[in-house]
Amino acid sequence: MASQCSTVSHLAGKFSRTFLDQRAPWLRQVCAYEICRIFRALLNSMLAYFPSFLGRLTAIFDEREKRFGGYMAGRWKWTSKELQEFFTAILTKETQRQPVTIFIDALDECGEGLAKNLLAYFRDLTRQAVDEGAQQIENEILSKAQGGFQWVFLVTETVLYAALLAGGTTAERRQMVKLFQWVLFAMRPLSAQELREALATDIEICSSIAELRNQDCWSDTLLDFERHIKHLSRGLIHFRTRDIWEQYDPDGEDSDREAQLIHQSHILQSQTGAGHFLISRSCFRYLALREVLEAAQLPRGILSTQFPLAPYATRYAFEHILEVEQGGIIQSDLLSVLDPGNAHTPLGWPFIGATEFHVLAALGSKSAFEVLLHNTDLDVDGRDSDMNTPLLIAIREGHHNIALMLLDCSTKWHLHHEERRIHSDSGNQITQHRGSRFVDVNAENDDGDTALTIALTEKADNVIFELIEAGANLKYMGRESMFVFYAVSSRNMKLLDLAIKKNLNLDGAVFFALKDHTPEGDSVLEEIVSELLKAGANTSRSHEFERMSKPEDFDEDYEDEDIIDDDALMLASRRGVLSMVELLLSHGVSATSRNVLGEFPLLVAVDNGHENVIQALLRSVPSAVEMADSDGRTVLDVAFEDQRLDLMRLILKKGSFSTPSPVLENMFHMASSKKEAQIIEMILQKDSFAPTLKIDDSNTMLFLAS
Repeated sequence: MASQCSTVSHLAGKFSRTFLDQRAPWLRQVCAYEICRIFRALLNSMLAYFPSFLGRLTAIFDEREKRFGGYMAGRWKWTSKELQEFFTAILTKETQRQPVTIFIDALDECGEGLAKNLLAYFRDLTRQAVDEGAQQIENEILSKAQGGFQWVFLVTETVLYAALLAGGTTAERRQMVKLFQWVLFAMRPLSAQELREALATDIEICSSIAELRNQDCWSDTLLDFERHIKHLSRGLIHFRTRDIWEQYDPDGEDSDREAQLIHQSHILQSQTGAGHFLISRSCFRYLALREVLEAAQLPRGILSTQFPLAPYATRYAFEHILEVEQGGIIQSDLLSVLDPGNAHTPLGWPFIGATEFHVLAALGSKSAFEVLLHNTDLDVDGRDSDMNTPLLIAIREGHHNIALMLLDCSTKWHLHHEERRIHSDSGNQITQHRGSRFVDVNAENDDGDTALTIALTEKADNVIFELIEAGANLKYMGRESMFVFYAVSSRNMKLLDLAIKKNLNLDGAVFFALKDHTPEGDSVLEEIVSELLKAGANTSRSHEFERMSKPEDFDEDYEDEDIIDDDALMLASRRGVLSMVELLLSHGVSATSRNVLGEFPLLVAVDNGHENVIQALLRSVPSAVEMADSDGRTVLDVAFEDQRLDLMRLILKKGSFSTPSPVLENMFHMASSKKEAQIIEMILQKDSFAPTLKIDDSNTMLFLAS
């Protein structure tokens, strides 16, 4: 659900009005994205009347389109901070000449946090404005209010609901709290069947579905359940019909009804964590029911029909655990929920040989992991049946905070172990240490992955640096190319500097960097190429880099013009990237290299009409004008074929021809046969051309031209 924003502007003093509706179609927490939408809507209503600011914003947009790619394609996004700064600049600098009045309706429906932030922003902004007319507006409001204020109605409604919700028995209120937690904090709207199962999965552990559905709170029909929910929520939760739903059993109950609140709700952060805590535990308890475990291999349709909550619990249990972490709640009970019998094997856990550390690393609960770390003798670097360590799993699943905690713990343990060894060598008595906390950062699983390769794949920069600090081997099994590839592709100068300092193999990196370079230039990428060249990297194409850069759906039969080029200067010349051509030439890169077709940089530059690049190449190697490709074509031949007299004039003026020059003689002959007077005249002006050379026993070139 996204906010629906509309804007209205008025020329007389510029009125901007933004309407915010957070109810339909589903309740969701408002995030920074919504702030962007608000400022984007406000700017959209105002910029047409402030052309200078519109021009500046358009220039920024165009520059980013060139640098990063299409905005509509999701290659880049405006940030709330920069839109807010732009909005502030308009109001503080332009409104002295042209006043602006802004109305934002239903701000309370944005959510408490966002509403407070926006109010604080506008309060600070108004302090910069002249207080002219403020008292007049206040008096106008008071005179027309006639003692009746909207807040009276709102407060009355709040008091009434508070009285309604305070009624009922203790058990009913407990069930009411659980109901609101499920509806508020579920990751998606729940069907009536799902919600019925969820509310029955109570704190008291049931071992089977039969026990769960035999509780007092269970409703035998969905109609009865909807009535029960309406009574329990005092009308605050209702059911609506879905537009689309899945129906696996033609004779079963339709899952077309979903629960939602009838009013927007403001939620405290402490309530959020508690709500996700309850849902996550209910999900795990449901998945641990005997019938659900036995049905794990059933098709989705049958599973969903027999156990409605199972698909939701399977899909979202992990996400609720992460939300609990965000709420700051320590999840020290997590292992006991998964392993109620203390059998050291979580119920339903599919990974053979996994330790408790593996489980918690996969779940992403840092708090539970930390509790276990300080309360068990188990080695932290154990292997499961696939030879994965907890560190590998934490990085692969994106739980980088756990990976960093493991690395930090390992470093401290190693230092402490060394101190113990020194004391032991000195004859001092020491106490026995508990299980090892050492993490082997170079450990490899059955797929050949190490912590570093997984971190590079997951683009976990902070973990990458810590792994290197902890001793990860960058040169192990040729993985240095992968490291350099990531440093270049992510444009991370810090990682690139590290690769250079570690003397990694940089060959192929320059060519790879250029494959993503656009003709308009890219200062960051130019800096990367410059550093690579300074470090001694070659400019050849690397097949290893090619393999790493291919997308998964790459068509091997597809070829483009870049495939035939195997040198960076050739590629830059073909694309017309002048800045990169000059950079490569300044580092002594040869301008006479050839590709598989015998083409060379000057030839492809002429063929693509890049005049500035042609000039740079002619300054570097003017004699390249007499080179020819595999078909015998020279740069003059190519320019002649394309009827580019301007390029021919440039080549003849800046090029260095031998005396006599077969290239000039051949071109003179072709121009003469086609009666190209301008070309003939240009060739005749060359000092190195000998016009009296005979074509046959009777005619000279000069005679033929005449």
